[in-house]
Amino acid sequence: GQPAKLGRAVPAPPELVPDPPANVIVRARIPQLAVLARMDAVVSHSGHNTVCETLAAASKLIASLPDSSFNQET
Repeated sequence: GQPAKLGRAVPAPPELVPDPPANVIVRARIPQLAVLARMDAVVSHSGHNTVCETLAAASKLIASLPDSSFNQET
């Protein structure tokens, strides 16, 4: 098969990332549904919208589960 093309879309003001690597796209706004339609797989932090939209797009999902202790009050 073909080697995987790894890329990353970063929603951030472009002036904050002036020289991104060639496989990184930096935009102030990223139309997630349009991007998901073109992806073979998505790596996510398991946010609800990304999980639901990735599964609805019938794409593979690689999810890291958030550490529940991060959200606990001290």
